[in-house]
Amino acid sequence: MIRSLAVFCTFLLLAARVPAQKIQMTTSAAVLDQVTISDVDFARSTSPKWLFTIELSVDPPDESVKDLVIAITGDLSFASGRAEQDVMILKSLPFELKGRRVFTNIDLGQPGIKGEYRFDNIKIDRLGVKDIALSSTRLPSGIYTLNISVYQNLSGFPGTELAHGKIVFVISNPSTVELLFPPDGDTGVGQYPLFQWIYDGPQSRISVYERLPEQSSLEDAASGVAQLVKEVPGTSFSYPSSGARVLQPGKSYVWFVEGLIQSAGGTVQTVHSQLRSFTVAIPGPPPAESILDILERALGPKYKSIFDQIRSSEYSASGQLTLNGSSITLEQLRALVNRFQENPDIVRAVRVE
Repeated sequence: MIRSLAVFCTFLLLAARVPAQKIQMTTSAAVLDQVTISDVDFARSTSPKWLFTIELSVDPPDESVKDLVIAITGDLSFASGRAEQDVMILKSLPFELKGRRVFTNIDLGQPGIKGEYRFDNIKIDRLGVKDIALSSTRLPSGIYTLNISVYQNLSGFPGTELAHGKIVFVISNPSTVELLFPPDGDTGVGQYPLFQWIYDGPQSRISVYERLPEQSSLEDAASGVAQLVKEVPGTSFSYPSSGARVLQPGKSYVWFVEGLIQSAGGTVQTVHSQLRSFTVAIPGPPPAESILDILERALGPKYKSIFDQIRSSEYSASGQLTLNGSSITLEQLRALVNRFQENPDIVRAVRVE
């Protein structure tokens, strides 16, 4: 009896020295601005599109682990404040992992891998997802979170969790682009203007065309060879002083912005703004009204009373621009205005002298 106990204790000691198997998970996901119901219902779609990848590996790599199950739950949170957890639940069939294995959302919808897969229709109805999606074909703007777990299903689900990951999609559904600056028909634009617009998406593409004298419409000008085409993050762009054709004083130009929308499957759609034109100013003393317009646009409605006072007092331009007692050019003024537009908070006060 004593000998048997000693052998048993030795076995336990040897077992304790065997390194435990570890499951490692890495995830990657598509960059999306909008998705449709068929995109997220990938397990039932006839043409599913790639949304995410789950890569699993076992350590040590020459070991294998049986009876693993991937479980994914989906949480929704909308800008309106409405939110629901576990709106979608997907569980794979048990599988063996040896070394490394990769799953995409398309794989998880295939027979032989797909186990349980369902949506909680009560929660979806509470969120109003179907009504919005049916009217626009797109899912509502919000935060879509996938919680991913890997279990070892030895004694029934859920079993022991071995790895966990999370994928977050921020869906904005951008739909319009509104141009702000320069205003349409502005004849006092500098050679290196700051372009500004409003767009809900993260990426835009700005195009600038020269408008030739024989071109009767903005559309004619925008159908030619572009002066500049540039993809930019955010909603502003300063015309470069190098690496692009210089805007010439006295010439007119047409510009527009396309909002770039990332969709499932790697496709990119565009939202097109209206066309606008402007003319680059010829160097010389600027008219007083032009200076006031430039400054008023840059400083915004907060200082409207100041500019109303200037106009009602019928001040006239001396032909000289000064800043802190030193002469400056119109281009230097425009550079200062650009700083105002990029960061309005740097202006603490405005007064008339």
